[in-house]
Amino acid sequence: MKKTIEVSTYSQGEVFGEDEILLDKPRQYSVICDTTDGGELIAITKNDFYRKLYYDLTFRKHIANLAKQRQNYHTERIKQVLETYDNQKDLMLPYKFSPSKRIYTSN
Repeated sequence: MKKTIEVSTYSQGEVFGEDEILLDKPRQYSVICDTTDGGELIAITKNDFYRKLYYDLTFRKHIANLAKQRQNYHTERIKQVLETYDNQKDLMLPYKFSPSKRIYTSN
């Protein structure tokens, strides 16, 4: 039996998985919906998602806003990593990428 881990809790009207559809990536997670509090999960196909994105301006704006929020999160996370590296650079070994071997090696 697979172990179940709660990663996120969503509220009414929230969506997830749009990144995978928009970026044409494979699905990353399986979902379990807890219906003890009246929860409901609606799964739609990629084509239905695209159709809704095309015809529903409110949905389109919502998805665009989610993408912008995620981009902002990733930008801030990159800044945090760089600041951490700057503060600890004498403790970290430099690494270079070797594309021919596709491994990381230390200098």
